[in-house]
Order: sequence, then C-alpha cells, then structure tokens
Amino acid sequence: MWFKSFVVASLLQLSLAGGANAAGPFGTVNVGNWIGGAFSNDETGAFSHCAATAPYANGVILVVGYSAAGTWSLAFASPSYRFKQGENAAIDVIFDGQEQARLFATANQPNMLTAVMPANVARTFQKASLMVATSGRTVLNFDLTSAGTVIAALANCVTKVKADGRQERHRFCGERQRPHRHQQSCD
Repeated sequence: MWFKSFVVASLLQLSLAGGANAAGPFGTVNVGNWIGGAFSNDETGAFSHCAATAPYANGVILVVGYSAAGTWSLAFASPSYRFKQGENAAIDVIFDGQEQARLFATANQPNMLTAVMPANVARTFQKASLMVATSGRTVLNFDLTSAGTVIAALANCVTKVKADGRQERHRFCGERQRPHRHQQSCD
C-alpha cells in the first residue's frame, strides 16, 4: 500500500509543474502522512519546485508545492475527478472555522485542480489544524496535522536546492525546524 501511495503521489507531484515535464523526486520530504521531494524540469533540467502529497480518507489527495520562484500552490486530486484540461473552479477554504480564502484553481490534469496559494493563505494553512474546502455543492474536511512542518520542509527544500543544487541525499526537514505546537516533528 505504501508503494502504491508513493507512486500516486509522485505522479501527482510531476503534474504540479503544470505544462512542464518534471523529474524527481530527488531528496526527500517525509513528514507524517506527507511524502515528496524536489523536482526539476525535464526539458531544461532546471530545478522547478518542491512538493509533498498526503492522502485523505475522503478519497482526495492534497498536494502542496513551493516553486523555485517562491509561489505556493495547493492541489486537490482524486482518481474519481473528471476535469477538462483548463477547466477552472473557485474553491473556498476555511481554516479552523475562522480564517477563510477563495482560491481559483485550474485543471492541468483530468484528476486534479491546482490553485496558487497566496503567502498569507500558506501561513494560515501552516498554522491550522482543520481545513474545510467547498466548491459548488462539494464540501471536504482535511485534518492538517503535520501541515505546519511540511510547509517548513518545503520552504527548506527550495532554499537548500537553490543553494546546494540537486542532491539525492537531502532530507529537507531539518533538526533546526520547530513544528507548530499541534503538529508532529519530522520523521
């Protein structure tokens, strides 16, 4: 089961880069249920982003990414989704029943919607324990245990790859990172 989840997660992370082909993961992000790493563009070989995925019991896999250009993204994927290439959707997210934001997502793959996550929303995601996402009549709940640590790990991943280049041995969740008080430390 773990291998199947890893393969699905890797495929979803590859599609996070949008139209560009991506290679990876190199290095690892492994925090709670989140797995991922760093990715590069197959065509240019240039580092493109770091991403991690987490499967949920509701059948949706969340994908959080941080690009080399400093842009956060949040994707919602499921084998049961059937989107047309380029289809758009508004997704309202509420964190811990308080902070809310509207994200505008695009289907770059038939089974996934990806939205840019503004920095303030990424900070809220990092601190939250629960996220409720609504699009149309669909309402989904996500327990964000370990989300704070994975956001820190992805930021660390981008910083390290930009400074040191691609290295397979990188483990992007370092000892100096302190998880949010409700969240687990790195594995």
